[in-house]
Amino acid sequence: MSKPRILLADTSFKAARLLEEPRYIELVSIADTVYKIPSSEDEMCDLVKDVSAVIVGDFPVTPRVFDSASKLKLVAKCGVGYDNIDVDYATKRGVIVTNVPSVLSGPVAEHAVLLMLAVARKLVAADSSVRTNTWNEFTSREPGFELSGKTLGVIGFGAIGSRLADMAHNAFNMKILAYDPVVKPEKIREHAAEPVSLDQLLARADIVSVHVPLSPATRRLIGERELRKMKPSSVLINTSRGKVLDEKALENALISGWITAAGIDVFEEEPPDPKSPLLKLPNITMTPHTAAFTSEATKALWLACIGAAIDVIQGTRPRAPANILNT
Repeated sequence: MSKPRILLADTSFKAARLLEEPRYIELVSIADTVYKIPSSEDEMCDLVKDVSAVIVGDFPVTPRVFDSASKLKLVAKCGVGYDNIDVDYATKRGVIVTNVPSVLSGPVAEHAVLLMLAVARKLVAADSSVRTNTWNEFTSREPGFELSGKTLGVIGFGAIGSRLADMAHNAFNMKILAYDPVVKPEKIREHAAEPVSLDQLLARADIVSVHVPLSPATRRLIGERELRKMKPSSVLINTSRGKVLDEKALENALISGWITAAGIDVFEEEPPDPKSPLLKLPNITMTPHTAAFTSEATKALWLACIGAAIDVIQGTRPRAPANILNT
């Protein structure tokens, strides 16, 4: 009897360095693993024809992909956000979908702090001034600012947003405002944060950091109206999902001075179009969707997904830290 096949379809597999991990060794003892990054939906449909489980990052898992996979039992998202997977269609096909929400709060919150500091202290321009021997030119410009004592507005107060609030308050003595319509005010106050409306947060915060999942309710949550409500001296940070933010509105905000700067890890299209005007603006600091890309988090994500695959192959439901998104 042939072993079940498992498709490993995300580039972070190599970075996770799993080959000597006991759980990966267990997986390859009971299944044939195939590491392949599809370049198109057609290729993905070919790859999943005989697989029992797929571990993916951000590649779209569409109804057509599900229809091509008659043996498929599991799609394991190697991350938190699962807007690239049609969970409703998976449920109709009897396919379990999992994600891993428990291991990313620390690294993503740290990355938000990284972007806050990089923007506040003009890190990219400062680095360039050293490399290009324009040291004095940099120090003749308007200086950066300190985080200490500033007001941070956190939009979305789940595991990541609340972790960021703790870091900012404890390390920088920042005042924390929080907006999250599904988190109880008393829960927000446990993190030394003040629960406020979205408009109040936008009007009062020196830095606004977005930490919401992508859904119909949050798509373009931050657009022209919201950016115009922010202070001209304020900064926007986004490490959630690119489509939560209207990029054209952000471009206008940065050019017209509605806000002073932005730190962005995620984009509407990834990678962004090389011709995107955002890439040419001096008051935006960007990273390539790497907020959770640490050696610790990457390994933990993959081990959780591998554990889910082993569970499914052995006839049981995936266990924590994998989180089942459908029934």
